[in-house]
Amino acid sequence: MTDEIPPPSSAWPDTRERIASRYFDLLEAAGSPLLGAGESIREQLRSQLLAIVDEAVGFTAPDTTAPGLSATIGRERASRGVHPSASLAAATMIFAASLDEVSAHLAAESVPEPLQTAALRLNAAILQRMADAAANYVDFLLAKAGSAHRDEALRLSRELHDTVGPAIAVGLQNLDLIEYWNERDPHAARARIQSGREQLHDAMALVRALAAETRVTVEPGGLVDALRRHLATLPRTITTRFTSDEDLTHLSAHYASETFLILREAIRNATQHSNPSTVTVDLTVTEAALTASVTDDGDGFDVESTARGTGRASMQERADLIGADLVTVSRASGTTVTLTVPLPTGAPHAT
Repeated sequence: MTDEIPPPSSAWPDTRERIASRYFDLLEAAGSPLLGAGESIREQLRSQLLAIVDEAVGFTAPDTTAPGLSATIGRERASRGVHPSASLAAATMIFAASLDEVSAHLAAESVPEPLQTAALRLNAAILQRMADAAANYVDFLLAKAGSAHRDEALRLSRELHDTVGPAIAVGLQNLDLIEYWNERDPHAARARIQSGREQLHDAMALVRALAAETRVTVEPGGLVDALRRHLATLPRTITTRFTSDEDLTHLSAHYASETFLILREAIRNATQHSNPSTVTVDLTVTEAALTASVTDDGDGFDVESTARGTGRASMQERADLIGADLVTVSRASGTTVTLTVPLPTGAPHAT
């Protein structure tokens, strides 16, 4: 049978404000990225903290946290690309900021073993909210991943329908008419055969190109090898350049795969929509981040006024999945897409 929490004294409202002040001081001292993630995140930090310490002492405040805050926190932090490690660090600071004050308050209320009781109650409240937030964080990212994969499947479906399908249809139509023209005009029949052959060859080339896109993934050779192999599939009329002195062989599979898919889409956009003569891919890595860029010298476009198509939307969703920044700069002389991926501690040698 658990002991009921006695009602706290009237001094508690002032105490909880001191805890909140201490909490934000700790976040500031640690350089928590949560403090720079927007005012709504700061308000969530405060509300969650107060809900936890109030629960630990059995206090019901006028600004008691609304149900579902933890779920909201999980979704919003995922949507803003806040890494879970930042939330975990913030949770430990709740404990550090509040343990002494909660323990002292429970002692004043004659609660037995106040320090141990405060630690157990705070730990239980923090872990429960962390579990709720984490579940919704994962649900949000899974939905994002599903959306990105659906976009990729839809793109391949459109390519098959809009390019491969018509090429095959025209080729077959020409072949169907051979018998008709063979009886009336053998020369026209030979022209139809040649036209049908060319259309079917074009269709085969399109199928092979699409197959190459789906086949080129990040394998044991790593991100660098996958990018080189993909660039090798581009039309010979386009000069490709790849620069990277980095050993990314041991970059974690998740980061490598999403980075590759984003860069592949940027390359595809450049080759299909910008009419470039040259496409350049560059990779650099520091202790904190991987920076990758795709630059073309083709026709630029107005990034602000141009509606974002499925491809660019998919790139952004994949960037969100790994907490990366994605920036597109376009001028009349070409376009550069830059991806900056924050790396976990130990990268690029993380496994």
